[in-house]
Amino acid sequence: MSKNFDSNGQGNRRVGKLALSLLLGVLLTACSTVTPYAPARNADSLGYSEIRIESNRFRIRYRFGSDVRPERAEALLLRRSAEVMLANGFDWFRVVDQNSERDPTPSGGNTSIGIGAGSVGGRAGGGVGIGFDLTPEQFRSTGRIEVLGGTGEKPKDPNVYDARDVLNTTNNALGGK
Repeated sequence: MSKNFDSNGQGNRRVGKLALSLLLGVLLTACSTVTPYAPARNADSLGYSEIRIESNRFRIRYRFGSDVRPERAEALLLRRSAEVMLANGFDWFRVVDQNSERDPTPSGGNTSIGIGAGSVGGRAGGGVGIGFDLTPEQFRSTGRIEVLGGTGEKPKDPNVYDARDVLNTTNNALGGK
């Protein structure tokens, strides 16, 4: 019969340290929700989506995690608007509507209780477990912006943005994102 650890029990300690390291890594990863600059996979996931309403009118939606502050959210919405405008042949865009809302229910911080019992070969056993989700509450928010695209000279209006300028400015401000 072979042993899986050395005679002084150091193997068990190494396995325990490895398990603890893995658990801490999983917990730290779960605690951070990073909002991607990418299309949302579905209506509930983080990221952006857009819909064409008319030939020159678009509604851009961006779902943010708790890592995004309001100023950054606005910059991300303007950046995505500029990308959509340029991709559709427009030089500038006018913001005709903009709003944001915080999701009413946070995610994270759950507690659960489990009970189990069983028997094998005439031996019975049972147990009770309590689980705690150590992930801090993560609030999400959704920003929406509706824009009208245009070509040629940009109108002198504070709600009108040059799409190329917005792209360059937000590229620098957002660190290349």
